[in-house]
Amino acid sequence: MNSSFLTFESVDGIDLVIADYRGCMPDEFLRRLRVVSDWVVQQPPRSVLIITLVKGIVYDPGAMRELVAMLRETKPHVRASAVVGLGHLTLLIRVINHLSGRGLQAFESVEEAKQWLTELTKRAPAVRSGDTSRR
Repeated sequence: MNSSFLTFESVDGIDLVIADYRGCMPDEFLRRLRVVSDWVVQQPPRSVLIITLVKGIVYDPGAMRELVAMLRETKPHVRASAVVGLGHLTLLIRVINHLSGRGLQAFESVEEAKQWLTELTKRAPAVRSGDTSRR
């Protein structure tokens, strides 16, 4: 998949997916959310390591409902999720995790998120670089 808001990066031999929603209004957020969700559900169980960028996002109750539904739908395919850009809204992660059954982790920077995902994977390897069928 080739998209300006869904990119792939290998860090220390570990494949990461970066979903960029920064500055999105609700309609664009939902459009991107559907594209990312469609990609994630095509991946093997517990294989996706994803960083979600959300700084400046504008959402409404409908977008939040769709986000929770998407998180539930993609849960079997995601190994770990990091969210960057919530700022003072990190409490929102607890609510979203409760509603979706996911374990999203909030970070201040992309580098912190990458470090967490790569350390997590090194402790219990499951996804290694070179599986180009996922892209």
